[in-house]
Amino acid sequence: MSKIVNKTPEKQAVSIGLAILLASVTALAPLGIDTYLPAITQMATELDTSVQRVQTSISIFFIGLALGLFFGGALSDRMGRKPMLIIGLSGFMLSSLALVFIEEVSFLLPLRFFQALFGGLATVNSPAIVRDRYTGKDSARMFALTGFIMTCAPLIAPAIGSLILSFFPWQVIFVFLTLYALVMILVVSFYLEESCVPDKSRDLKHLFSSYQLVIKNTKALPYVLLTACATAVMFIFLTNASFAYMQLFDVSKELFPVLFASNLLVMMALNRLSSYCLRWFSQSQLLLAGCVLQLLAVTAFVIANVIGLSLSMMVPLMMLSIGALGLITPNTMSLYMQCFSSAAGSASALIGIFNFGLGAIMGTVSSLLIHDHLLPMAICMWVMAAVAMSMACLQMFRR
Repeated sequence: MSKIVNKTPEKQAVSIGLAILLASVTALAPLGIDTYLPAITQMATELDTSVQRVQTSISIFFIGLALGLFFGGALSDRMGRKPMLIIGLSGFMLSSLALVFIEEVSFLLPLRFFQALFGGLATVNSPAIVRDRYTGKDSARMFALTGFIMTCAPLIAPAIGSLILSFFPWQVIFVFLTLYALVMILVVSFYLEESCVPDKSRDLKHLFSSYQLVIKNTKALPYVLLTACATAVMFIFLTNASFAYMQLFDVSKELFPVLFASNLLVMMALNRLSSYCLRWFSQSQLLLAGCVLQLLAVTAFVIANVIGLSLSMMVPLMMLSIGALGLITPNTMSLYMQCFSSAAGSASALIGIFNFGLGAIMGTVSSLLIHDHLLPMAICMWVMAAVAMSMACLQMFRR
């Protein structure tokens, strides 16, 4: 297994600079998804296809991201964090550049897959680097700080997309992603220090043996299922947000990013609250509180769909359903990563695979079920929130 570099008191201190860097790398995924959401209708028209076909690229992005995390986790433990970051960022940059020149939807889908695949190779390293350097509540604070900064990406991404569309064609959105990846390559190359000693003793045949250790860890697996289900609530919304707001409720492309950002503002606020409340409450208690909040909000969303959903009802309920991840995600990640003293890259990859894999499946299922109302979407979200709540209760009881 990979050997963690010895920690010094300076490295153990929660570093805002490192948090910004890791959050910026992890932001590849939300930027890759959210910047082009306002352009979906325009892309469908220019590529001579349906909105649903273009929306399929969101689920394909999730699948590519999950595969990138799977391969990236094991390769990160063997080759080191920094080399995998540079490889992933370079592939993401080239795929984004290729997307600028597409003229048919048949090219959009595979290129989005490869864009996400390389993005996964890069983003899997961020939680692993935190695990390399921090433990205990310092780990939870670092995950919370990283998550708080990273939330800015999906917060501003649709606004960036809308701003670009106001002056330029949709292709410039992918120019922006290309330049973003290029900047990150330069920053990582010159400023990031390697945080683990890679284990090159194992040949490629046994490269993925570390996943066996992760999967056999029965203490950690409930956290995997918990965070995957809680995050799937957000992915279901992401997949259907453009249809729900812009088509069903006739929201303008200028208002759409504002409504979208409102969810993430709540997530940011609860994220900072979580970090502050660690002085008095345990990570498990804060995690359970987040799951309770999410389940209550999604239950109300189901009821609202039954009695007659309006935009004024949907917006605050989505704010609470998705915002609850500000309590759930950092505490789940901290508790989960504490279960592993080695193979942090593979552990980080596994939880990401489940997150994006389940998100892709549930996003696709909910999109196929939706026709002229959002009740199927609400039911899918409720099932995911209920499973997450069950896992939180189970882990609280066990602890």
